[in-house]
Amino acid sequence: MSATTHSPSEILHTALVAAARMVDPVLSPTGQWRGYIDHLPDEDDVISIRGSAGQKDGRVMTGETIVHPGYQVRVRAADYAAGQVRITYIADWFDTVQNLAVGISPENYTILAITRTGGIIPLGHEPESRRVGFTLNGTLAIRQA
Repeated sequence: MSATTHSPSEILHTALVAAARMVDPVLSPTGQWRGYIDHLPDEDDVISIRGSAGQKDGRVMTGETIVHPGYQVRVRAADYAAGQVRITYIADWFDTVQNLAVGISPENYTILAITRTGGIIPLGHEPESRRVGFTLNGTLAIRQA
């Protein structure tokens, strides 16, 4: 993948908002399941999209090395059941994404695939608040138009 104007976290965040898997906190500051880029505020029922280690996937004949950027989705919930449902809802959607158009003004991208590198990871309870966390990790194949 070549460098993109926007970070993979921004592109994935925009796709998740458009697919109604979370809401943008700027557009809906009191909405349920607000999604943030690269940080997780100290609140209940929030989602964070972060970059993580990518995966080298070889080279093309021109010599360009293909690297799929990594992502991490982290869900923090007031209770286990709600967090499990939300992270599963996101994971199941990832499995269906194929050639998804995503626009972030003024650029356009295509998410060719969202690959999960493992299952959902329960993080357990936070000792100070009793909230629960879950993560999901993987790689993206993105093309800038």
